[in-house]
Amino acid sequence: MNNKNPKFLVIDDDRASLALVEATLSLQHYDNIDLFLDAQEAQKSYQAKDYDILILDLRMPHLNGFEILRELQSSSEPTPSIIVVTAYAEPENRSKALQLGAKKVFLKPYVVNDLLQEVESLLADTK
Repeated sequence: MNNKNPKFLVIDDDRASLALVEATLSLQHYDNIDLFLDAQEAQKSYQAKDYDILILDLRMPHLNGFEILRELQSSSEPTPSIIVVTAYAEPENRSKALQLGAKKVFLKPYVVNDLLQEVESLLADTK
């Protein structure tokens, strides 16, 4: 993982959520951020690029977060650290996301500082 300029991939079908995550990461001067509204388009990117952290919504059209988690889990390639940010608070969704490899699940609306702390923690774990 490149801690000097980590690469982020953010996938959410809601523009406001994407903008909030981007603004949150920018607070810490992270600028290597790829944003995707369409999970299928994002799929091409995460298969081709080496991301450090993936921030992912669960419920999206065409390709949902669980499908992405399963795909990454079954990959033989190194996978990014995954943070799930979702509005769907059912305990089974949280458990399933964690079982499929997510490091942390945040419920929308989330506390910006909590997300930043998790990002910092994940980046520190790889030094």
